[in-house]
Amino acid sequence: MRRLPALALLSVLLTAAPAFAPGIGEAGDSDQQTTAYGTFFAYVIGAVGSIVVILLITHQVRTLREEARRGTKVGRELVEILDADKPKNKKRKDLYLGEKVPEWKASNRRLATEAALRLLARADDGFTLKRLTDVVQKVVPAAKAAVEVRSTKAIEPKVTPACLQKLKEEIKGLRDKGERHVFGKLEVEEVEVVHVEAPAEEEKHTFTALVSVKSQDYYADEKTGKRLRGDKEKYSYQEFWQFRRVGGKWLLDRVRSSSDMDRVLNAKNILTRDDLNVLAKKLEPKHLPEFAAEQSGPG
Repeated sequence: MRRLPALALLSVLLTAAPAFAPGIGEAGDSDQQTTAYGTFFAYVIGAVGSIVVILLITHQVRTLREEARRGTKVGRELVEILDADKPKNKKRKDLYLGEKVPEWKASNRRLATEAALRLLARADDGFTLKRLTDVVQKVVPAAKAAVEVRSTKAIEPKVTPACLQKLKEEIKGLRDKGERHVFGKLEVEEVEVVHVEAPAEEEKHTFTALVSVKSQDYYADEKTGKRLRGDKEKYSYQEFWQFRRVGGKWLLDRVRSSSDMDRVLNAKNILTRDDLNVLAKKLEPKHLPEFAAEQSGPG
């Protein structure tokens, strides 16, 4: 490529030489000499112009080639870097089952309920938020495991008689069909206490938590283990778990799906009149509508 300009110049000069040589040799004819020299310089200028054009083209071609080589290399390196940042065998994320309770719908209720629990816990440590949360985190996996292994033996001390009956009916249905409801390793991701009832009589005390859970959820043949319905991915979902106080202990009483959110969240928190009067002095105005005083008995 570097030889091309020199060859072009030599070619132009060799071509031009015969044209102006005769004119230069005739000393008596000034007009012919002038014409010859003009022709010569015209050829020289044309040759120089040609060389400049060739040089420009050569430079442009070389630049394009270098940019192409750099572009290919950089592009490949960027792709490799980006691919390296991506987790390998990445599974689908944010898989969700059922309805998700919107934050705006539950936040006011949650804050109001937690304020009530702080008041109640002063006289009764059974209402501390930590204790209620611990109860939920222990019972939820145990109840799901009871359904999966189709045995209520381990869960019986943690549930009310009414809840135990429902679990037995669910397990019987699975046995009759020859199925197992598989949850796998279950994770309790979040517990939010969103309802409390604390009237004067302890046996009427309840609390309800919105529980965010992550687990598998599919049905398998009891003998072969072959999946019958659902898939083996882990899903996140929410449920309302209600507990009732029995003999000073919090026992699971009922589980409701997240689709019952309006029914659960529209129910008022129940306190004694005295507790509600004390709490009302400390509550933000927007939280007060979340409460009602217990109804007085007849007479």
